[in-house]
Amino acid sequence: MKIIIFAILILGFQSLKSQAISGTVFDIGTGEEIEGASVYFGNTSIGTITDGEGYFSIDSKFNSNTNLVISHIGYLTVTIPYQKIGENIRIGMKEEFFEIPEVVLVADPFSRQQKLEVFRLEFLGESKGGINSEILNEDALDLYFDVKTNTLFAHSSEPIELINNYLGYQIKFDLIDFQVAFKQKSLKRIDNIYKTIIYGHALFTDIVAKEERFANRRNRAYLGSIQHFIRTIWNGSWLDESFGFSHELKKIDVSEAFKVSIGNNLFTKNVSFKLKKFKISYKKGIFKYWSSIDLLSGNTITVDKYGNYTPYLQLKFGGAMSNDRIGDLLPLDFELVEVVN
Repeated sequence: MKIIIFAILILGFQSLKSQAISGTVFDIGTGEEIEGASVYFGNTSIGTITDGEGYFSIDSKFNSNTNLVISHIGYLTVTIPYQKIGENIRIGMKEEFFEIPEVVLVADPFSRQQKLEVFRLEFLGESKGGINSEILNEDALDLYFDVKTNTLFAHSSEPIELINNYLGYQIKFDLIDFQVAFKQKSLKRIDNIYKTIIYGHALFTDIVAKEERFANRRNRAYLGSIQHFIRTIWNGSWLDESFGFSHELKKIDVSEAFKVSIGNNLFTKNVSFKLKKFKISYKKGIFKYWSSIDLLSGNTITVDKYGNYTPYLQLKFGGAMSNDRIGDLLPLDFELVEVVN
């Protein structure tokens, strides 16, 4: 079964701030201010860019506590935990240097076009959102296949820019980690991929007017997703949703799968798992979709009301939820919209 560990780096859970977030971004090496740096809350549509003086300001109305992300071509991405965010902060950025190991270059048996095709399918997905998405700067991608581990790796020298014409978003994705692990030394995807890791920061821009077709599509992408599942854990609204649970072919109650308790602060809850593996069903219309969760280590994760969970490597999703990719991704500030037919 193909599984996915799919995460957006959105960590940091601290007290909420009501004032504007402002500051200056500069080059640590030269001390000069950096113009055009993206400053945003990870995996949301809330952000801005620095001006000619390296200055930025964001009105912190978003009731969340995700990391602040600072990104610019040629620099290492900076993330700031929420407790350190304030007014007039100075943020230093280091230049980024990346080299593919020489041994990998010698051993790589596949062409760039072959690897790029796999990257597109695994990164964007094969849903309607995925096949209707286009990466605008593929030349920035470095792709290599490690024959020792049969793993395809990807690195981007700049945030990946893409247009999702199905959900109506422009996305800048700062890729931190991308891996596709194969069972054999082959890029064949069917019955050959056993793990996909997509790890990074996303900034969304809404590129469409408020049309019913996009609202419907976004609603459908949300329902039954990992984000929907984690939000339901937070809300405890199992009776109002369409999730079900089973273990070893027997239907179980949610309380048999895990226990939810108060977190370290008002913005988090702890989820303690009672089972190492169980299945989740979600009924969408007349169809029922099945997913699985494997607990890879420990027994507790932390969640918030927007659909975040940490640590991201602790859960392994299989089945329907494992098919979600960037083409299906919605911002944390997404809310279901009632559409009048």
